[in-house]
Amino acid sequence: YIAGVFWDGAGIYICMGTGLLVSVNNGLSFTFEPFTEHGIPAGQYASTFAGASQNGTIRFFITMTKEIQPGHLWSGGEMGVYRMDYNKETSWTKVGGNPVTGTHEANQVAMARNNTETVYLGSSDTSHGWLSVLKSTNGGNSWGNVFLAENNQNIYSGWMGRRGDIDYWWSGSPICLAVCPTDANRVFMGDWG
Repeated sequence: YIAGVFWDGAGIYICMGTGLLVSVNNGLSFTFEPFTEHGIPAGQYASTFAGASQNGTIRFFITMTKEIQPGHLWSGGEMGVYRMDYNKETSWTKVGGNPVTGTHEANQVAMARNNTETVYLGSSDTSHGWLSVLKSTNGGNSWGNVFLAENNQNIYSGWMGRRGDIDYWWSGSPICLAVCPTDANRVFMGDWG
């Protein structure tokens, strides 16, 4: 299972369910770095992965799940969101203001490749059943919901949406989340609608 891949110069970082497969020589050789040897408890698996490189820092985020379910695009994230400054730290840490606690169940993570501070989480908000997109501009220390569903304030949608043919509750959790590689303020989120 591959949760995501990040390229940075000669570096290739492939996030597998149980760790990172890393090459620092354009793929000539790889080493495997298990999550359990770098701060994540056993019994957790990566469901999505994002990375960015800026000012000499390579930062990764992962959402963790209790089981890998390939093909279940809506699952994952219930075990937490973790961050690592790969070239400066040796352990993953759970992000501050963890959005998985409370009413948000994050199952997607994405970021621009050139911005280590801005990261997005696609989630469902169990308090009202709608989708949500959470944004952090301080490396995951705090989060705010930027999916302004009421009256589709900052959302371009098709037939589904607030007071559309079908409201946001119908679509369940996000199934994809992407950020423009060079502009951290441009985000795409897809769902079942």
